[in-house]
Amino acid sequence: MAEPSQSTAEIRTDDAEREEMLDRMLTRLALADDSNLQQLLTSLLPYTISSISSPSPSIRNSVMEILTHVNKRVKHQPEIGLPFTELWKIYSDANAALIVRNFCMVYIEMAFERMLAEDKMTLAPDLVVKVSELPLKHQDIVLRIVAKVIGDCHSIQIAENIARKYKAIGLGRDRQLFIEFCLHTILYQPPSQSSECPAGLSVAQSDHVTGKLPLKNELLLARKMGILTVIEAMDLAPELVYPLYIAACSDSQESVVKRGEELLKRKAAGVNLENSDLIGRLFFLFNGTVGTTNVAQELKVSPGSPALRARLMSVFCRSIIAANSFPSTLQCIFGCFYGNGTTSRLKQLGMEFTVWSRMDQLKLMGPVILSGIVRSLDDFLNSGIDQFLRLTIQESTNSLAVAYKDAPANVIKDLEMLLSEHCKALYVKEALSLQEEQSEVRFCAVREMALENLFPSRDRGHHSVDKNTDFKYPKLHDMLDYICKQQPLLLDSTEKWGDKLLFPSKMYVAMINFLLKCFEADFEQDGWTHEFHYVETLCELLERAMIFEGSVELHATASKALISIASCLPELVASRYARKISWARQLLGHVDSATRESASRLLGITCSAISAVEASALISDLVSSINGTQKLRFESYHGTLSAIGFVIAECMNGPPKISEEMFQSAINSLVDVVQSETATLASIAMEALGHIGLRARLPNLNCDSKPVAGDVLTILHEQLGKLLGGTDIKAIQKIIISLGHISMKETSSTCLNKALDLIFSLCRSKVEDVLFAAGEALSFIWGGVPVTADIILKSNYSSLSLTSNFLSGEVLSSSSTVMSTENDATVDSDDSVRDVIIKKLFDTLLFSSRKEERRAGTVWLLSLTMYCGRHPKIQMLLPEIQEAFSHLIGDQDDLTQELASQGMSIVYELGDSSMKQNLVNALVSTLTGSGKRKRAIKLMEDSEVFQAGSIGESLSGGKLSTYKELCGLANEMGQPDLIYKLMDLANYQAALNSKRGAAFGFSKIAKQAGDSLKPHLRLLVPRLLRYQYDPDKNVQDAMGHIWKSIVADPKKTIDEYFDLIIDDLLVQSGSRLWRSREASCLALADIIQGRKFDQVSQHLRRIWVAAFRAMDDIKETVRNSGDSLCRAVSSLTVRLCDISLTSASDASRTMDIVLPFLLLEGIVSKVDSVRKASVSIVMKLSKGAGTAIRPHLPDLVCCMLESLSSLEDQTLNYVELHASNVGIRTEKLENLRIAVAKDSPMWETLDLCLKVINSQSLGDLVPRLAQLVRSGVGLNTRVGVASFISLMVQKVNAEIKPFTTILLKLLFPAVLEERSATAKRAFASACAIVLKYAGPSQAQKLIEDTAALHVGDRNAQISCAILLKNYSSFAADVVSGYLAITVPVTFIARFEDDKDVSKVFEELWEENTSSERVTLQLYLAEIVLLLCDGVASSSWSNKKKSAKAIRNLSEVLGESLSSFQSDLLNCLLKEIPGRLWEGKDAILYATASLCTSCHKSIYAADPATPNTVLSAISSACAKKGKAYREAAFTCLQQGTLDIKKVMTAFGDPEFFGRVFPLLFEVCSQASVAKPGNASLINADTRSGEDHVEEDFSAPLDKVIDCVTSCIHLARVQDILGEGKSLVQIFSSTLSPGHSWTVKTSVFSSLGEFCSKFDVSDGTDIASQDAVLLIREMFSSVAPKVIECISSIKIAQVHIAASECLLDMTKLYKSIPPMEREAVVFKDELIHLSEVEKNEQAKSLLRGCINILDDVTTEGTTK
Repeated sequence: MAEPSQSTAEIRTDDAEREEMLDRMLTRLALADDSNLQQLLTSLLPYTISSISSPSPSIRNSVMEILTHVNKRVKHQPEIGLPFTELWKIYSDANAALIVRNFCMVYIEMAFERMLAEDKMTLAPDLVVKVSELPLKHQDIVLRIVAKVIGDCHSIQIAENIARKYKAIGLGRDRQLFIEFCLHTILYQPPSQSSECPAGLSVAQSDHVTGKLPLKNELLLARKMGILTVIEAMDLAPELVYPLYIAACSDSQESVVKRGEELLKRKAAGVNLENSDLIGRLFFLFNGTVGTTNVAQELKVSPGSPALRARLMSVFCRSIIAANSFPSTLQCIFGCFYGNGTTSRLKQLGMEFTVWSRMDQLKLMGPVILSGIVRSLDDFLNSGIDQFLRLTIQESTNSLAVAYKDAPANVIKDLEMLLSEHCKALYVKEALSLQEEQSEVRFCAVREMALENLFPSRDRGHHSVDKNTDFKYPKLHDMLDYICKQQPLLLDSTEKWGDKLLFPSKMYVAMINFLLKCFEADFEQDGWTHEFHYVETLCELLERAMIFEGSVELHATASKALISIASCLPELVASRYARKISWARQLLGHVDSATRESASRLLGITCSAISAVEASALISDLVSSINGTQKLRFESYHGTLSAIGFVIAECMNGPPKISEEMFQSAINSLVDVVQSETATLASIAMEALGHIGLRARLPNLNCDSKPVAGDVLTILHEQLGKLLGGTDIKAIQKIIISLGHISMKETSSTCLNKALDLIFSLCRSKVEDVLFAAGEALSFIWGGVPVTADIILKSNYSSLSLTSNFLSGEVLSSSSTVMSTENDATVDSDDSVRDVIIKKLFDTLLFSSRKEERRAGTVWLLSLTMYCGRHPKIQMLLPEIQEAFSHLIGDQDDLTQELASQGMSIVYELGDSSMKQNLVNALVSTLTGSGKRKRAIKLMEDSEVFQAGSIGESLSGGKLSTYKELCGLANEMGQPDLIYKLMDLANYQAALNSKRGAAFGFSKIAKQAGDSLKPHLRLLVPRLLRYQYDPDKNVQDAMGHIWKSIVADPKKTIDEYFDLIIDDLLVQSGSRLWRSREASCLALADIIQGRKFDQVSQHLRRIWVAAFRAMDDIKETVRNSGDSLCRAVSSLTVRLCDISLTSASDASRTMDIVLPFLLLEGIVSKVDSVRKASVSIVMKLSKGAGTAIRPHLPDLVCCMLESLSSLEDQTLNYVELHASNVGIRTEKLENLRIAVAKDSPMWETLDLCLKVINSQSLGDLVPRLAQLVRSGVGLNTRVGVASFISLMVQKVNAEIKPFTTILLKLLFPAVLEERSATAKRAFASACAIVLKYAGPSQAQKLIEDTAALHVGDRNAQISCAILLKNYSSFAADVVSGYLAITVPVTFIARFEDDKDVSKVFEELWEENTSSERVTLQLYLAEIVLLLCDGVASSSWSNKKKSAKAIRNLSEVLGESLSSFQSDLLNCLLKEIPGRLWEGKDAILYATASLCTSCHKSIYAADPATPNTVLSAISSACAKKGKAYREAAFTCLQQGTLDIKKVMTAFGDPEFFGRVFPLLFEVCSQASVAKPGNASLINADTRSGEDHVEEDFSAPLDKVIDCVTSCIHLARVQDILGEGKSLVQIFSSTLSPGHSWTVKTSVFSSLGEFCSKFDVSDGTDIASQDAVLLIREMFSSVAPKVIECISSIKIAQVHIAASECLLDMTKLYKSIPPMEREAVVFKDELIHLSEVEKNEQAKSLLRGCINILDDVTTEGTTK
């Protein structure tokens, strides 16, 4: 039993000792100042927290008291550190109680925030170790601490030693928790009103990341960037960090996305997407806890954001594991279609993912997914949006055709059946006229798939099949056998053709086209030397396609196919259809013109297989049909005319099959048609004549019916001229081409000249097709065209101009085509016709002043060069042709330019090596601007110099384009020389056009020039690159063609000639031509992207100069291009200066180039856009450059500080100048300006500069800041430099010590000189922060100088107040040693009259004094010394301020001031006499207050002193000067310490005899000034009373109070001696002329008078003098009191008067009855009692009445 008792006793002893220890600690803590607090807390705080686990309530209370005190002391002083290491040891102790660990964690978090940045970085990785063993809440706190350190210290980079510590974190649960927390932080987004928690997180996870308050954008951005930096440094496996990088790539912050994408490429490129754990985590990111049951609401994880889900879906589509992960796969697909916030992109990705998923999984949700797809497609179809998704579906469907290539036979067969079924179904529905949308869609799908495989090149150009050697068509016989197998009726001869089509029309068309391709392939391979029966079968199939039921497209396709077969096998086709002439003639009246022409050709081909008799009969029949009286339908007429031409041409091939008479008769009939019919039929007839002319010369007509005999063209010349002048373009084309055909066999010069006249008459035609047709005709007339009559007549040939593409260059090359050899008559004929053509072209058209003629000449010369290029005459003319084309490439007309450039490429192909070289040199000269001047063209009046509308309108509103109109404009404006300027402008336009035209030609020549261009590339490449950005789209296209021709690898070429390109672009960016400036800027913006420092280092500054110059250009488009260049070079510069993307050395060198330029020329520019761009780029450079910016800190910081004012909106300056006029406070407006400035990019740049400042930077930076303090102008700049100095000192801390002297010498005067209150506070703050690190002597001198300011002017006083306040806030440790200097100044300055000054000192006093009385006692000696100096000062304001301070000091300290009362009283008494000054009343207040507080010590020190004091105050009251007298009485009225208290304090009865006469005199004067006229003062009339009060009543109540004090101090004998005077005072002051406040004081004084004669006190009132005085007082004053009650309606007055009347009545009752007199006012008193409303007053009045009743009774009894 003894042992437990002993242990209990020991425990009690321990508790007692611990409690005692805690008490001592609390005492030490209370007595410790802030400078020693940190050291004390090192031992105190751990012990205190360890004690909280004690079961003793008293110990716990002591612990909580200590911790509360600690919290209050350190809360607002972050510089006071806490013992982190000791607390962490206590927390880590395994035996520590839970409550101890909880409190430790609270103070560990506080301690970590107060540590230095270097210590934080070192300790943060250690906190992660074993974090998994901590409680969940403590885990969150620790991880938040680490995340905060990461955001603050590692957002840009991480040191290697710190990175190694993070990398050393174990492989277990600790690292997993850390990575999960980092992922949650990356996923976190600032909350919005629409969502409870961020996407991808639960409410609990969001709270774990944020703690108590949501994270703001800037703080969150820093943490995310820091996390990415640390995770990269940890060098983790890609599978671990892949989700985190994916989340970063989907962030809302652009910088996080950029960093995430970079890390995803560099660190996670090799991730294994078949890792099931990784895919599971990604699925969780996508789906969250959707579909999971039994999960608490705060633990439910929401799905990822749409952007994150889209990225995840693209990952899932690349993973087999993801496609086979059930049920996550289906959840993803469902989320894509039906999830909240889904997008069209997600739906598309969902469909793609569906394709990869397993079918057995899709069966579970197949209907739901399908309905989603259908609904989506319906929505898209109805809304007409998101066409990209529909196109994706269409492409996927079409790609099925490619998927079935090389498929097994059974699959092909199944597909075959499927296609057939759909096609048959469609065919049946079409036959039944059931136009259902479903069948149409189904057919379109099938047809697209079929055509994609049947004709793989149909969308790639008609030449691609021949070039595609991999594609091989099947054999024709195999295809025909297959078709016949599928449709046996095709070979059934009994089947009638007119019944129905064997296949649908569209299928038939596709079938024919494909079979024709097979036929052509077989023909090219073996020439069809056997198996002609398959051709017969093919012809049979084509004939069955021509039945009536077939479509027009089908008939045209089938008929052209027959002609194509005939062109290859003419004998076979001719022999077959010689038996079917009647069938062919039926087609001459077909509704389709192409079918009619094909039938005509077929008839012509057939004539080669029939006899002459049959041929003659056929021709006679055809001719008679057009000559007959019966009018044919147009179609039949057309077909017949066309057939006549083809049939007669074939009959005249070789030995004629028809007689000369029939030939002439037929020609005559055709001529009649030309002369008599419409333009369309006439053109058909001329076309027939042309076809005949291809085989034989047309005969001369000698028929009598013709008015003119001769050749056909002579007869038809006039009619053809009319037709060519018509509007039917197609008719004109056919006529022109027929002229060329007719001239093929013509030998007559007259006839040929007629043809040329007709062709040349079209030289001003504006229709391009007509010009092309004329060029073809001229080519036929010239001879040597690369076609034969057989090609024209026996194939599907139309014309050279219509089958050649002039503008794309896909022309029939004369160098690769064999020329006709059968036109010997033409070739060997006289060259006179060719000379005529040459003369017309070169002398008239090509160099004409009319652009229409130049265009026609260009087309015709190009046609001759192209179609007759191998002709010897053309070969001889090649130099002249080259010169002509070189001239025409600068023409204004686009077509002329392009054709001339194309002609040059043909000349290059035709010419020899020397010509090719000359041509290349000429083109290069033209492109580079060094070419020779072109041939001059004489301008006529109607010569078009400018295109209509290109230079506006004339003064009268007319057009300005011709030379005559330009001359007229110059004359109208009175400036004849203006025409030369306009012509110069026209020449420049021509030069530009020349370059453009040369580019078109060069693009074709370059393909063949090869190595000959290499010497010119140095000149060409820079210009070609620039011209590709020309404002003219046509120039861009032209230069783009040549660029593609000569540059095989653009990137390699640009890299090779990069310096030359940059030099050229920089030179041209300053060109006088706006086109060159604009193009150069755009080209520069494009070419510098992605460049390295070594490539652009020598050009970077010049590029910036060019950009800024362009941004200030006079032309808007150039300014826009300058903006583009500025953005591009800004991006380049930022990247080169970003140490995370560029090496530190390159970043530093880039900064050396760019930053000085931006600071010296960019920011100070007068161009607003340049300034803004410069500030923006400087901010970005500062953000990414890191330590590379340190060498430039002085220039950068000073420039940014000056820009705060120079770049400020001038509107704010204007508003501030007029602020007072509109009632806006200047200080408020200044604060607004400062707030705007601190939200600007300049201040953000300054913040970035602060982050990189170190001790080495201070040596150059501080002198520049000092200079800016001296000379800086502008509010924003002044406040900015002060704020920057403050922040800089806080950043470098003690490293600023070497510079404190220079800074303090500048900052202290700056505070004094600064007139702006905002700037003054800023400089004071900076001065205080620097003071913190100043030496003792510096600090003392500064504080003394500051304290001395309180006696200066208003500005000095305000400066003193602001400085001292900031010293206390920012340098409390330093100021604490000089409180003896600052506290007295603060105390005295509180009483300054200026409210602004006193308010600041008052706040300072309240902040720095916990107990006013204690503080004053502590520094009383210094305060008194300063007060005495102030009172003795020559400054009235200092005197007044010191007097007020003495008064307050007396009130607070009271008797404690006794030791210094003599000094204070003497200095005060010295100031009372003498001249009066404003505020001298404060001396009286101070004297009265001091006497009240220290009256004992004053009397004890010198008994004569009270008399001296009283004499001084009395003399002040007796002054004759009105101002001072009023001031004295005002002091008595307003103050609470007055003469009454002086007298009361000393308590000398002799005072009555000395003071009362003075008071009586004052009261007498007041009575004289205010005669007792009751009618003037009553309750209803107050105006007169107010006027009187203004002069005397205000101090009179205080005078009466003084009378009361005198009565209180006086002996009865003294009162009796002045009895009459008292009665007179009381009577006069109770008159109606005085205010009720004076009367209230009189009532109090009467009460004091009555108390002096109170019988209960033993006072003898039996003397006759006393009785007389009492009776006189009662009879004279009591009626006055009653009168006050009746006249004044104030309850307070009634009560005071009733009490006074009661005292007087009692006193009156105390005198002997025989001495009493009758009371005359009893009845009035009774009346007042009855009407009185106040119960207290009524009760008192009744007491008076009762006493009077007793007095009356006693008198009656006597």
